[in-house]
Amino acid sequence: TSEAASKDAVPKDGKPKAAFAAELTDNAQAPRFQVKSRYPLLASAMAHTASSFSASGERLDTSVVFLGGGGGASKTGVPNALMVLSLSTEAGLKMLAEHRTGSSAITALSLDVAARNLACILGAEVVTFSNIRDAARPGQLPPPRIVLAAPADNVKPDSKPPPQPYAICLSATGDKVAVGLDDGTVMLFALQRAENAAEVNGDAELKGEREWRQIWSQTKHRKEIKDLVFSPDEATLCSIAPDGQCLLWPISAEGETRGDPVALAQPNFWLHNLLHPPPKRRGKRVPPSTQWRCLRFASAGRADSPLYAAINHTGGPGWVAKCSIGAAPPAVSAYARASRSPVTALDVSSDGALVAAGTAEGELVLMQARTLQRLVQLNPHELFVTSLLVSGSEA
Repeated sequence: TSEAASKDAVPKDGKPKAAFAAELTDNAQAPRFQVKSRYPLLASAMAHTASSFSASGERLDTSVVFLGGGGGASKTGVPNALMVLSLSTEAGLKMLAEHRTGSSAITALSLDVAARNLACILGAEVVTFSNIRDAARPGQLPPPRIVLAAPADNVKPDSKPPPQPYAICLSATGDKVAVGLDDGTVMLFALQRAENAAEVNGDAELKGEREWRQIWSQTKHRKEIKDLVFSPDEATLCSIAPDGQCLLWPISAEGETRGDPVALAQPNFWLHNLLHPPPKRRGKRVPPSTQWRCLRFASAGRADSPLYAAINHTGGPGWVAKCSIGAAPPAVSAYARASRSPVTALDVSSDGALVAAGTAEGELVLMQARTLQRLVQLNPHELFVTSLLVSGSEA
């Protein structure tokens, strides 16, 4: 959905207009624009939008969508690729370019707010691309910059495999990258200028060029990092893992940590646990298990913008929580059930008016952000939703 519709649909009194809800319901089973790809867009596929510009710098009434994924390349014959598509109300979705990524598939994508830089997990590496708008032309994918190199191949057969990147987030300004590993480690990298030529492989011509450098690395989670997100003012980094923790990392403008991370407490779900008690095992109740799954801020949000998160009970249901991270202590201010099945994808419109959630049963749920009231619920997919985005107002 577009934000132009969302502003009309959600007035200040918090009640959605019936015409808006009816329009979406009537067209629930018939998406207006659709693209089918020969590249399987499985759990590795992520999508993001950005405004496109003409050669003269004029803003066009369209958005650019980036899709990453693949089918295993060498084993299946389905190539790995980064696809670039345009999205407009006039032409719908149109393929602009596809860039093969060899034997490595893109498993996560992240754009900065200006859509100039793109960070991705490419196989076992974390790389960034500058001037990503050039990728809209075939064969014009900019050369990657390595943020985190792949582990060495000389690992002993009986040793523990090195940790792999699992989640990634690029800051709004594009000068910081947060990486989550599958062993619970959170790493932060920042663009810094080389002070002398010796620091850049002895190449004197690179003196003064900016390169990615690791600022810190800490392991506070006990399982793989599922999602990472920077706050709009880049003063906080949020991370979640299936260990029940959502950690808020206070960081400086340079990316340094300003103390230990603060844990965001989950709601107690007392009413749900009362009406739906957990099953018994060996005559005893199994403790209810809930896990954080997705994190999102509104891309055009203020410093005090709420954090939206998906929280799932084991096997469902899935909830959307609205969190105030500026409070002392940070807390969940509101939460609402999104679906009977777990939430697998989440996005927020850039103006913060709408929240969209995708579920493990292929459902799409549209909610009013201020009250978390469900506006529309439909089932357009046969499998779980791997990625979801709300386009900008120009689309």
